[in-house]
Amino acid sequence: MSVIKSKLQTDFFPSSIPGAPQPQYRSMADCFRQVWAKQGLKGFTNGLGPTLIRSPFANGATFVGFEIMMRALE
Repeated sequence: MSVIKSKLQTDFFPSSIPGAPQPQYRSMADCFRQVWAKQGLKGFTNGLGPTLIRSPFANGATFVGFEIMMRALE
């Protein structure tokens, strides 16, 4: 789940600096439970629309770049 991964990557890490924020999530399962409790299913689908619109163009550009490089290397 990309949402869980992103939330864990942007969570604060414990620091030796006094007053630094503590991590919000203890584990992947804890992150999942908190998102589900606060936002329900919508918490896992926010941002899906722009991602689905962007993906054909990004994948197409990757495919074209790959084909151009393969032909250049032949």
